[in-house]
Amino acid sequence: MSFFSRLFRSKPKLMTWQEFVEYFARRIQEELDLEAKIDWGENIASSPIIFSEDDEASFSTYLSNHYTSYLQNPEALEAIVAANLAVIDKIQDTDASVSAQQILPTIKNTIYLENARLITNTDEAEPADYLVYKPIAGDIMLLYMVDTEESMHTLNREHMKEAGIEDEDALYRTAMDNLRQRMNGRVQIHHAEGWSLTQIHLDNDYDASLILLLDEVLKDDPMLPANPVFAVPARNALLVCSPSDEEALQAMANIALQAFEDSAYAISTQLYQYHNGTISVFRAN
Repeated sequence: MSFFSRLFRSKPKLMTWQEFVEYFARRIQEELDLEAKIDWGENIASSPIIFSEDDEASFSTYLSNHYTSYLQNPEALEAIVAANLAVIDKIQDTDASVSAQQILPTIKNTIYLENARLITNTDEAEPADYLVYKPIAGDIMLLYMVDTEESMHTLNREHMKEAGIEDEDALYRTAMDNLRQRMNGRVQIHHAEGWSLTQIHLDNDYDASLILLLDEVLKDDPMLPANPVFAVPARNALLVCSPSDEEALQAMANIALQAFEDSAYAISTQLYQYHNGTISVFRAN
């Protein structure tokens, strides 16, 4: 691109959230040959696209996270659309089998359950009927996902049967083993100089999931105690510090709030504490 084209290039006009939803619905219809309609609400968070094939069961997709990603990087629009269409296509692929090696744990805000009720388009079903999840503490929970490398979708009880997993205890062990395999040699721990504030990074998809194995992640770390305080403001953000480091605690709370507000995959602004495999809401003395 020449100097003059860069200098005088006009910035693209951003779509409103309504235009964004309409654009997505049109792409679903054109590229996946699905019937797609928009259930308009007051904002994008309450305006799902409901899609189905002929008389088959309907599903919904909410675009809040995708719209946030688009606003942050408008040039990534096609990549955002393609990724979402791949997920929808996978949902429609009822013949796809699930293997135990594809099951991984993710951390979600409990608000996810209310959104899930809306996605099913029925008042009768409860999330526990079609999702497999486990409350952790405060406003966070463990939600099992099927990761095919090409896309991720929620695990249900039929998937457990396909994978040969009999109960939720076995499911938990399987997911933890898969997370350990993913962690192998890839976890990065970054300490802030002069205090205990620490960032733990894996791969941007399962960073927050590491809270389930903090004793293993930090077992050889000399900077942090066995009962660290942590924050998971987004799926790619895990912050940890000592519960006795007041300066680090305040900084972590501030960073968590900013990361939560900026992320397309936000989780929680609360602070939690890990001790002997147990997670609880952090209570300052």
